Parts: sequence; structure tokens; C-alpha cells
Amino acid sequence: MPVPLNMRMSKRRTIKNNSIMKTTKRFDNTVMKLYKAFHNGYLKFEFSCACAVGNICNNSMTWRGAINYYGALNLDGYKGKTKKCIDQTGYSVYELATIEQIFMFEAFGLEEEKEKQYQGLCKVIEYLCELDGLENVMDYTSLFEYKEGVKELVI
Repeated sequence: MPVPLNMRMSKRRTIKNNSIMKTTKRFDNTVMKLYKAFHNGYLKFEFSCACAVGNICNNSMTWRGAINYYGALNLDGYKGKTKKCIDQTGYSVYELATIEQIFMFEAFGLEEEKEKQYQGLCKVIEYLCELDGLENVMDYTSLFEYKEGVKELVI
């Protein structure tokens, strides 16, 4: 059975052991959209075109026919243009609903808007890694690994 295009692996060099981490095309495309949105000020809570799922859906509001701002599903609305919009992301309607829930609620209660966006984004990326069976690219703890008695940088 051929591997779907959105699940084919691509290679990215990581800091950890200067190794090559394989990621999926779907993951790379999604993270790039979210990265650009975050740094260009176009990642916003409760804006259909600019929230996590809105950015994944190419800044379209069409996805809202099946998923509300808080990730609740309306499967009656999962048809026509809404279905096409969601399906072309490579994620299921359930996965996108979960992404929206994570983004909205992970940073709930934080005061500063950019910090809320960052914390929500980090958790979404962790979930995207989980979906594609990847190591968590947000885990930087390996940068602080050391060997007892060795006084050199371990990478």
C-alpha cells in the first residue's frame, strides 16, 4: 500500500546529536504555516481565519461549518466546501477539533497574549508530533545532557 503524500517523510537536521530527524510533509507544512502566523502576528485566539486551525486551513473560515472556536464538532456541517477545506489539510475533522481545543485551552488563564499564543502553539506542535509518530521536536532537554566527569559539550 503506497504511503499517502501527506505522510511521506522528509529530513530535517536537528540539534540533538546533529542527527537527521525524519518528519512528514504534512507536519512540515503545518508547522511552517503556524510558525509564519506566529511571527507575522497572524495567530490569534477566537479569530476563525487566524487561530491554529484557521491557519492550517489556509486562513479560511470554511472549517467552522464543522468545528466551533472551542473545538466542539458539528458533524452535520462536515460536507461540501467545509469537508473539502478540512480534507485538504491532511488531518481528520477530529484531529483538527483536537488541535483547536489544545490551542484554545492550553494557555487559558495566561495574561500576556504572545505568551498564550506561544504556549498554545508549543502544545499543538507536540500533538502534531504525536499524530505523525515523531519525536517531540519541542523537547530541548537533550541539549542539557551531560556525562559525569566530562568537561566538553555533548552533542
